[in-house]
Amino acid sequence: MRILMIGWYKPQVGGGSHVIQNLVNQFKNEHKIYVINMEEKGLPTGLGHWKDGNVDVYQEKMFYFKRYTQIQTYLQTTKRALLLSNKVDIYHVHGPFFAGVGFIDKRKPLISTFHGYPSLETLSSDRVKPDSIEFKFMRWVEKKTVERADAVIAVGKTLRKWIIEELGAEPDKVFYVPNGIDPEVFKPINFNEKERREVKRKYKIPEDSIILLFTKHFTPRYGIRYILKSLRFLLKTQKKIYLVATNDDEYLPKIKNLARDLNVYNRCIFTGRLPLQELVKLYNVADIFLHTSINEQETFGISLIEAMACELPVIATAVGGPKEILEEGKKQMGKDVGILIPPKDPEAISQAIIYLLEHPKEAREMGKRAREFVLKNYTWDMVAKKTLDVYRYAIEKHQR
Repeated sequence: MRILMIGWYKPQVGGGSHVIQNLVNQFKNEHKIYVINMEEKGLPTGLGHWKDGNVDVYQEKMFYFKRYTQIQTYLQTTKRALLLSNKVDIYHVHGPFFAGVGFIDKRKPLISTFHGYPSLETLSSDRVKPDSIEFKFMRWVEKKTVERADAVIAVGKTLRKWIIEELGAEPDKVFYVPNGIDPEVFKPINFNEKERREVKRKYKIPEDSIILLFTKHFTPRYGIRYILKSLRFLLKTQKKIYLVATNDDEYLPKIKNLARDLNVYNRCIFTGRLPLQELVKLYNVADIFLHTSINEQETFGISLIEAMACELPVIATAVGGPKEILEEGKKQMGKDVGILIPPKDPEAISQAIIYLLEHPKEAREMGKRAREFVLKNYTWDMVAKKTLDVYRYAIEKHQR
């Protein structure tokens, strides 16, 4: 097949880009792939058309950052997609505001992946109001995209239900296809003591410390402020505990100030955004992984299954995708593959951490079950096969 992917790609990082990059990697040897991506502030500009191996990538210009971004995305990617239309067989768009080409060129199948709840996420971030023209416009685009698509992919089961019930999609054409990991990248590493010390020394982590790892963004929706509040409880009994937080965004200064206000800043290590190989090392020297999202729009949780694949014991809030993953893990494996706690609850975070620290054998066994569960359900080759099945369904449906 000749496939046009429209969404996030290199040099962007994050969930959406991660998904497209891995799908492209799975498909590129047997199919011809084109990718359309949008420029993003702070990342290399002027790339235009470039080759990623045998993949043709087109990075479109964003003329006004933080203004009219959705409209610009819609127009710019549609224009480029139309220029490529005679070279491709199907359009696979990763969000409703990448789907414009499907309304102009109806000769080809359109597959739309929903990685989240675009309109609801905009509401929860207070960028728009529920009665605003902007929100109504977003919801209209979502519904029209679902209506036009020959097939829709949802990365979460709750998300699939929302697409059907709230956006009016035909149930038969909405498929649950989760995200995945590369098990040869995210895996346990048998560090010797010297290697383990070197990793800790690089990030100025004391050698005999207990490491809590947080890899999400610092926006309010990911709940790191509740981890900081839990540190006050933990430090009363756990004198060696440290929080290592990767990533970087505009909220980091506020989080650092909160850590100072809570008198836990000296137990926080902010590494900044890390390359993949460094992140894997931290998964392997940490003691516990924390995933503390606070709203139901958390559709999946790639970082959660990355940690699980490294056999790192995980604690996650019982919302959205993380709840689905850990509950399904317990169902399949017969025992917990991680600990679920209520959102926005520092005391629950502290209690779960103390439990794992006081039961190290159980924590190790939990980590091993977690990796086994991930290998059975969330590898990129499985995701790619399911995605190709959706393509075949969409092609057959479009031809009818």
